[in-house]
Amino acid sequence: MRQPLNNWDLIPRGYRFGVPTSYSARHLGVDYAVPKGTPVYAPTDGQITVSSSFPEGGNTIWFAFSNLIMRCLHLRQLSLKTFYREGDIIAYTGNTGRSTGPHLHIDLSRDRVDLNNFNNFIDPDVFFAGSTIDETMKITDQNVNDLYLAVFRRPADEAGRRYWIGRDVMEFIKMAPQQTEWRIYTPLIQAGKLVEEFGRNNR
Repeated sequence: MRQPLNNWDLIPRGYRFGVPTSYSARHLGVDYAVPKGTPVYAPTDGQITVSSSFPEGGNTIWFAFSNLIMRCLHLRQLSLKTFYREGDIIAYTGNTGRSTGPHLHIDLSRDRVDLNNFNNFIDPDVFFAGSTIDETMKITDQNVNDLYLAVFRRPADEAGRRYWIGRDVMEFIKMAPQQTEWRIYTPLIQAGKLVEEFGRNNR
């Protein structure tokens, strides 16, 4: 089994599982702050059983595997209702439906989706937990661009790559608010809220 997004542990989170939101008492999943067009992968062999557009979730798919259903909301476009192998791209992220900025909402439920039964949902961060802290908290050549895209909406420049590769992710998170780019983009994509929450939950 694999995680639905690359660099899973480095992605800033918005609303996490079970927290109160502006529209519900408890959030049924986790919001992952990724740019539009980010590939979403099949975590294992399974099939899309629902592919439709909804007022709240926008373009939404239900990916069924084992006895679980993974819902992916706010997608760029709808996907084919068909069988996929582990690692296949099943969708691309977007900003559709009720959304304040590009992100992917993922939730997991057992057997069937019942929005009124919170106990039937599983925390995606717990379910897809994988690599160790030492591996996930270091900035590498492979994930430095993803970190820059999540925070500043651009790839790392050469100076940034030289400085940050090998350093701790939390050092980057703490220094980001001091950058001019942060002040430019925060009102537009709410990066401040997302990254600060990421920092609080990953210290």
